[in-house]
Amino acid sequence: MSIIKNNLYHALTTETKTKPVSAVKLQLDVLDGCKHKCPGCFVHRRGNASDEHQFKDAIKFVDDISSRGILIDEIIIGPTDFLSSENFYDVMPHLVDMINEHSPILAFITTLIDDKLEPWVKWLGKNINLNTEIEIGIAIDPFKFQNQINYAENIKRKLKYISDNVEHDVVYTFLLNIKDYGLDYKNLHDQAVKEFTTTIDFIPSVSRSAKPHVTLATIDKFNEYFDILAAGTRINNIMVDHSHAGMNYTVLNYKKGNWWLSPFLYENMVVEDDIFKIESFDDVEPIMSSQFNRAKGTECETCPMLFSCYNRKIILLRDYLGVDRCIAPKENMINNLFNYDSAAKEMYNWSEYTPEADKNGYRKKFTLADDTDQEELDRIKDIFFTN
Repeated sequence: MSIIKNNLYHALTTETKTKPVSAVKLQLDVLDGCKHKCPGCFVHRRGNASDEHQFKDAIKFVDDISSRGILIDEIIIGPTDFLSSENFYDVMPHLVDMINEHSPILAFITTLIDDKLEPWVKWLGKNINLNTEIEIGIAIDPFKFQNQINYAENIKRKLKYISDNVEHDVVYTFLLNIKDYGLDYKNLHDQAVKEFTTTIDFIPSVSRSAKPHVTLATIDKFNEYFDILAAGTRINNIMVDHSHAGMNYTVLNYKKGNWWLSPFLYENMVVEDDIFKIESFDDVEPIMSSQFNRAKGTECETCPMLFSCYNRKIILLRDYLGVDRCIAPKENMINNLFNYDSAAKEMYNWSEYTPEADKNGYRKKFTLADDTDQEELDRIKDIFFTN
């Protein structure tokens, strides 16, 4: 099928609690090498690759999660641009069997600047089963995106090549690293919706800096923008969809044999600190539960957003950042208090769902192969602009 026609539908509603299963998302830092300098990026370009022993242990770790009846819902291959990576084709043979066993959403990060799509398309067709959905996160420079026609046209050209040559279902979204750009993010986001029928995810790459004070200052500044948004503003405001990264969904970060829980603030974060580190999936619940004690005596304890922040591990993140005050866009979240998984509830019907069905192509019922169902495509845009 390649790029689905209702791409906006998927960009709106991933990782919500409406899916009737406990699930995990795995963010695997295994790629080395990147020649790009995306604004606001703190990804380590070197030192990410696992050795053979670490890969085997990682697969055992994933097998243990799956044996508990937990769905392996998504696997991200990162952290660098996979088309610019130096070791993509060395790494992936270690992971192919695991991917094909679970048929997850398989996500890649790229700028789409490099002209190296052809070998990747051939590799994909040869190695990955067609029940695995492909997701492409396109990292953008916001100034070039808005002001350089050739920049946007290159993205469109590369997406067309993917659509013409990939057999898998493909979805895509734009990624913008959080930084003080001084831009109108609503206008930027509207451009993505109108020209590309997708959304912009705001990525807190700064969490990779290992400098809590830098991360805190960056998030505080971004909160200033989101806290004055009017309720229902047309922007990818998933902070107020409290089901996003909800209680049935755990995101784990992996690097060189180590695993960490991923907090969610605007998007999933990578924080390689002991406060988030786990040795076994059994460690998840006690670490999560510790947030109730951490909240005591602070404004979090009586905040109406307590459980939203608990599920997203924001209270743990707050303590890592070394403060006992709110670090989320609280005013924005309260203004949208009743915007609770509404888009996903209107989008999805999970009848006859099972984790095994998920592995065998269940998600295809939510995809459109062509433009003929204009009524459904219009319905999706209506949901976007009213949520």
